[in-house]
Amino acid sequence: MGEGSKLSGTKSIGRRVVAVLLLLLAAAAAACLVFYFKRVDYYRTHFQKNVYINGISVEGMTSNEASGIIYDNIEDYSLRLRLRYLPTEIIDGEDVDLSIEYSDTPAEILMGEDPYKWPFNSGKRRDYSIAKSISFDEGKLLEITEGLDCLKPENVSEPKDAYISESPDRKSFIIVPEVKGNLIDKDKLFEEIKGALWVLKPEIELEDTGVYAEPEIKAADPKLNESLNELNKYMSASITLDVGNGIKEICNWEVIREMIVEDSAQGGPVFSDELMRGYVESLAARYDTAGTKRRFETVYGSFVEVEGLYGNRTDIEAECERLKSEIASGTVTERKPVYVEPSVPSDGDIGEDYIEVNLTAQRLFLIRNGQEIMNSDIVSGCEADGHGTASGIFPVIDMTSEGAVEERGYPVNFSVEFGEGTAFYDASWRSAFGGNIYKSSGTGGGICLPYSKAKILYENTYKGMPVICYRTADEALPEESVDSAEQAEENGGLYATPSEAFHFQEKDI
Repeated sequence: MGEGSKLSGTKSIGRRVVAVLLLLLAAAAAACLVFYFKRVDYYRTHFQKNVYINGISVEGMTSNEASGIIYDNIEDYSLRLRLRYLPTEIIDGEDVDLSIEYSDTPAEILMGEDPYKWPFNSGKRRDYSIAKSISFDEGKLLEITEGLDCLKPENVSEPKDAYISESPDRKSFIIVPEVKGNLIDKDKLFEEIKGALWVLKPEIELEDTGVYAEPEIKAADPKLNESLNELNKYMSASITLDVGNGIKEICNWEVIREMIVEDSAQGGPVFSDELMRGYVESLAARYDTAGTKRRFETVYGSFVEVEGLYGNRTDIEAECERLKSEIASGTVTERKPVYVEPSVPSDGDIGEDYIEVNLTAQRLFLIRNGQEIMNSDIVSGCEADGHGTASGIFPVIDMTSEGAVEERGYPVNFSVEFGEGTAFYDASWRSAFGGNIYKSSGTGGGICLPYSKAKILYENTYKGMPVICYRTADEALPEESVDSAEQAEENGGLYATPSEAFHFQEKDI
């Protein structure tokens, strides 16, 4: 078969397919027209969809069927009030002297419905009334309305706003949903009832009328949910504070919950900066070591009690700012508190690096890693003119390799400042150190020592290193401070009395 024959056959098949499709479409169109006109004929004698007369659906009824139902309903007319949480209440037309003058009949209404428009009317509600005029005694209606059970105080519950509350386990916060209640606006209710009577409406679904007072804040309120999310982010935070000596304070939901208070102005729980600050201050009071008394074992084996600037001192403002930021972002972390002097060892304790100064014995000891690496005679502040070096425990705050000392302006090669303006320094102009020189020919408050010793001190000291100055005779803890001789042995040292302190002085000078 040639190519031309193939093309001719294909065209023939295509024409037959098109013809079949056209016949099917024509048949479908004819069927639709038949159905349409059958419905037109039906709706000439029956009401279409969504037709209401005096609030009664008459869909599919003939005019006679609709008349029977509607007139019977009018003669015994009563209005049903469907209420929230309460049984339905009824107002009878005769109780308010309801009077009706009729106008149209159901048959006249049916004639006004265009049957050809039934496909377009099916989704649209049409309300009609056969009453030309309606009258009733508004005074009686008001009296009946005011006496309804739904308005009696014992049957009324007021609406309540949704609010934020802690969860049963106190680990988070939840939204307690609003309570609708059933408090009715009496004036609105009266107007709704009057409106229903004017059209002989058989019932009112009060839930749909807006007569109920509604809560102002609902569970889905964006602002309420924003506050909830913020609070729960706070509660998810866990900040472990390493306060030293192996002690860790955990600021988690249990602690944070106590920082959240009810605020009537804000309408719910809020985070309290004041309570958070109180928490930080309580930690500082319990764990800060700066300014606290320390029991210190001297190189002599005796114990003294000293206090001073050395130690951890929480920077209250900075710690509050950091803690608030971490709580607000739901941070989980472990860290040390923010200290004023961060170079102090994390536990705030003296540790194994320190400079020990026995002002009574006029002797200095440099201890590193628990081992004495240098000791030296010194000359401290002159006690005769009131410049005696203060006892206590202080951090090294500055170090310089050259400068001048005190008001005399003597040049020095090494200066290690500690406490408040006090320093260790080399005093090449002195030919003697130790003994009782300090009593009448001491310094202006600083502590001087030979050049070679000052150099070793300078090279083995760092900022933040503790300096312990004490007068053994005055500050040694007496024996009675020990609970028992056994405890003294367990503590690994002796407890010096004032007389023993002078013995140390005589032995070591």
